[in-house]
Amino acid sequence: MASCRLFASLLLSLTTASPAGVAGDEGRSKVYSLQRGVWTRPSTRVYISYDIQTGLPPSTHLSVCYRIRVEKFVDHTVHLSYATSDKNPNALLFYNVATEMVAFVNNMQRNLTIETPLDILPETWNHFCHVITPQEYTIYWQGKKIGGGGGVSLDFPINGTLILGQEQDTLAGEFARSQVLHGDITQVNFWARELSAGEVEELAGCQSVMQGDVFSLDAADVTSVGHIPVADVAHQNLCRSAPHYLVLPERRSVVAALAQCRLLDAQMAVPATDADNRQLLRAMQPYLASCSGTPWKLWLGVSDTRQEGVWTSFATGTETPYSNFVPPFPYGGSLDNCAALFSDGTWGDAKCSIKKCSACEINPANFLRLRGLCFEDEHHSRFRASGHVDDRPLFRGFYDLLIAWNKTQSRWLLKNIHNITLATMTPSSLEEYPLGLRTWSVESLLCGAHPGEKLELSLSPCSTKRHFMCRSGQCIVHRHRCNMKYECEDGTDEDDCNMVNLQRGYRRHLTPSGRGGFNRAGVLAGGGSDDILGPVDEKLDPANDEGEVQTKDTTNNSPLILTPAMTVTQITAVDDTDMAVTAELRITLTWTDDRLAFSHLAGVGRGAVLSQEDVSKIWVPQYGLQQLKGGRGEVMQQSVKVDTANNPTPPNFNTIKMDLVYPGKHNALSLTTEHLATFTCPHRHYTHPFTLHRCPFTIVLPHTYKDRVRFDPLKEVVFSGPREVGHFSMIQVSPGQASEGQFSVQVELQHHGISLLLSLFIPTLFLLGISWASFFVVWEAMLVRIVLSLGTLLLLYTLRLLPLALSIHPTPSITLIDVWNFFAVVVLSINTLVHILVPQPPNDDPNLKLKPLFVAPAGNSGVVIRRESEEVRPCSPRIVLAYRTLILPSALIAFNITFWLLILTRQPW
Repeated sequence: MASCRLFASLLLSLTTASPAGVAGDEGRSKVYSLQRGVWTRPSTRVYISYDIQTGLPPSTHLSVCYRIRVEKFVDHTVHLSYATSDKNPNALLFYNVATEMVAFVNNMQRNLTIETPLDILPETWNHFCHVITPQEYTIYWQGKKIGGGGGVSLDFPINGTLILGQEQDTLAGEFARSQVLHGDITQVNFWARELSAGEVEELAGCQSVMQGDVFSLDAADVTSVGHIPVADVAHQNLCRSAPHYLVLPERRSVVAALAQCRLLDAQMAVPATDADNRQLLRAMQPYLASCSGTPWKLWLGVSDTRQEGVWTSFATGTETPYSNFVPPFPYGGSLDNCAALFSDGTWGDAKCSIKKCSACEINPANFLRLRGLCFEDEHHSRFRASGHVDDRPLFRGFYDLLIAWNKTQSRWLLKNIHNITLATMTPSSLEEYPLGLRTWSVESLLCGAHPGEKLELSLSPCSTKRHFMCRSGQCIVHRHRCNMKYECEDGTDEDDCNMVNLQRGYRRHLTPSGRGGFNRAGVLAGGGSDDILGPVDEKLDPANDEGEVQTKDTTNNSPLILTPAMTVTQITAVDDTDMAVTAELRITLTWTDDRLAFSHLAGVGRGAVLSQEDVSKIWVPQYGLQQLKGGRGEVMQQSVKVDTANNPTPPNFNTIKMDLVYPGKHNALSLTTEHLATFTCPHRHYTHPFTLHRCPFTIVLPHTYKDRVRFDPLKEVVFSGPREVGHFSMIQVSPGQASEGQFSVQVELQHHGISLLLSLFIPTLFLLGISWASFFVVWEAMLVRIVLSLGTLLLLYTLRLLPLALSIHPTPSITLIDVWNFFAVVVLSINTLVHILVPQPPNDDPNLKLKPLFVAPAGNSGVVIRRESEEVRPCSPRIVLAYRTLILPSALIAFNITFWLLILTRQPW
């Protein structure tokens, strides 16, 4: 017990010191220290009282200004309270709850609008002014207007009791421990008039010393209740901030000292004036014996590594304007590049690798955050490094917790205001502070953890909105988290990079709710969201003997909307024989799942692809392709990604996992699948080869999705491949018919008719022309005519018709190309038959009469009669003449006109 009192006294002595006055400053103020000391429980018997009695009439204008410095916070950090009666105890009451300002006037809480965040930091002076008029209520903080409210009609007399540091629930009585001020108060003044903005600014900036005409703390004879130290401080010192030095009494190299200061969100100490140098020397005095056995005691944050003789700050990289080297220092040279503080306050240079004490200069506006507990709000999780216990820095909570070193046990202790040890942490070395992520042993019941259990807590300056905390306590910006590069010195920024956070009660076989809908269940895992999805019906079910609260099923029953997108990357083959089209497709389905949350999306420009492990945890839509040849298609590649990084939500201030959370309802998921599939495509052969083929590719949802999932209409489809495929050209792709359970894409293919025109139609016409020309051969050369006509028929069949017949899928319908082939065969066959069946006409030509032929063999004359068959003369039967000049040309011309008119008129162009 005695050791506890000694410990409490030591801590109290560390906090009661007030700044000394500065010679030559004009004007001084009384600073009253109320309830200072970390181990001091709030007392209802410590406050300042004054009865304001004046002959002034009730005022319609009132200005109240004061300056406070908070050591630590309670539930209600009360600035001042003014009561005129038991029924009017809050005639004036000003206090802050964490960062929120609260004001009562005329016993009513005022509705304030604060434009600038009010962040009162420990051990920093804060100047407040409340200017109250019937027209407007204005609040000033640090000389600047931060907000206010509507006008107030002051109907209470200036005749009551003013209490500084506590709230009075009755006139000068009934105080509560949770409504006090731990810290200092000074320059409290009341004016029965409206102060101007300029006057307020001068007061806040210590440019004016103006006492109130109703009350002034510096002039009034106040009553101090309890032990309240009073210091006489120069006005100007209230507006000056001396550096806050924290000595690190363990021996470290310069590099290690720099790293330790960064973990404290501080920089290595660099005195800027003689006063700063003396202050640092005073802070170092208790540790002179342990810091070093040499005159060089404490490292300073400067070096001349870059340029010999030019001492620059590690923090800013600029030359320091102040130094305190005394010859023979600095030695110079390339070995001694770091500066150290001697025990007499002078500086000397030394090797940076030598281990010495060091000191950090801490900005009062910076603080640490303790995570892993169950604080009610973020303000309670704030800590600061200030003072020492057992030769180690003390980490003070803004409220009722602290972390202190215990030399006897060689471990760090987490304690509360009642001096109860809640948890302990044993470091691996004396240089290890409780910074970063550490495993603590629970000593007393703590946030649901029982004694003997392990609890992970983290202490670091990392901001929830901006930073991710490495395990060591190093802070990196969120966009460097899980970016495939090591940004943390310990490499922990690339650990645990799964992107999907599942909500409690998530079931991957259940379909997400419809667009804009909400599902039951609680806070997003790891997200710290306070958005409880679904109202709570607190009526208990009599059948529930455990007394559990029942929740209404407010699930949105609207179907989930899948937004489709399709790209036909290429048509790889068109099979005329089997009437099939082989294509590569990229199908993307987009949806939202408000049961999910995502992490590590910062800096992702085109979406983040989920790992297979993440995909296996979540619901992913299923679908099928219809009209597939053989009933199957090949999936070449499939991926699920988060398309956006919208509405990043900082993690809960209590969670140690410091990753931004992206709500699923604001960030869509997309499933992209690349298919290689062969679709059956019913061709229109009637006008082949000039047919425009329309082939549908249909995507359908499973029957189990009925009434639960549906497609949005397909707005557009893209074709990205080559448009020429064999004998076909891709004309266009367009959205086809759609319904809630399916959508389709229609591909239009045009056969290259010009190739068949050159390979079939024109050669056929040439063969018909040759057959027609056979009628111009002399009639007596019958064999020549028959061979010529029959040869064209056989050539047409073997070279053109047979391959064509084998390449076209059999169909019960007659196509125009069948008609063309049939006509050509018929014409050639008729030509052959005409040659064979038309008889030789009688020969009545007088020129063909028999004439003698005189032959004189061996000198003797003789007469030989020539036979008729021996005479070769042209003959043209009339029927053949009519057929070759009229019938056959007319039939060919009439058929071609009809045929090509049918081709042209039956096309969709």
